Amino acid sequence: MLCESVMNEFSGYSSINCFCYFCGKCEKATKPINIKISKDTYKLFYLTDGECTIFVDETKFVLSRHQSFMVFPNQRVVMQPNPEITVSLNWVEFSGNVAMSILSQTTFCREFPVVGEIDVPHFEDYFFIPDSGAQPACYQFRAGAAIVILLSFYMEYFPKRESDFNIYVESALNFIERNFQNVHLSVQQVADYVKLDRTYLYRLFKQQMGMSIVEYINRRRVSRAEVMLIDMQISVKDVAFSVGFSDPMYFSRVFKRLNGITPTKFKAATC
Repeated sequence: MLCESVMNEFSGYSSINCFCYFCGKCEKATKPINIKISKDTYKLFYLTDGECTIFVDETKFVLSRHQSFMVFPNQRVVMQPNPEITVSLNWVEFSGNVAMSILSQTTFCREFPVVGEIDVPHFEDYFFIPDSGAQPACYQFRAGAAIVILLSFYMEYFPKRESDFNIYVESALNFIERNFQNVHLSVQQVADYVKLDRTYLYRLFKQQMGMSIVEYINRRRVSRAEVMLIDMQISVKDVAFSVGFSDPMYFSRVFKRLNGITPTKFKAATC
């Protein structure tokens, strides 16, 4: 849901690290639809009416009215409407670490991306996110917040079952959240805090979050840096130090890898 110029300038940009790219509605579909997601985004579908079958990595799922399904990054899904009962659905495409964290606390997973009905009146309305692409940063925050609200219903109705795995990773995430701005934060410190072997924690963390602990810390730091670059009169160098990077050049490389734009250009474009 971005105008083309803004999409080109801010590929992957997220004011609050939870960003809506597009949303839409498909009414009375009758032909197969191939769904392919880019490496960094998720796409959530909600059937407002009808029935369909989806094929995910050759696994078949049959869905009916008021069910939802998720398409994960780098995943290809084929949706086949029921020829006798046309399907209508709403969808939203989004990205961001906040969204990933919420999804990790639901039953959604690549192997089983389908959930049942959510008993909320007019739930389909939550899929319509106001266009914020050409608007000031405050509108970007609202669009991201709308995604958080939408996903929170899935977290409420389809929570992931508690296990030692969830407890350890959740504990690591909480520790990182409190300490990511510390330039001396290390993976070993995280492992010591949750009282797990570093290698074992790495496997658990990557399985649930889809990335290493170092990558998650870097993304969290960059997310905070985005807000500071938008809203504060502070140099890029000082931002780097404030969010936990000890080397401003390394900060710039990580920022550009994640956002497709240097922090200097990012700051100039948002001022």
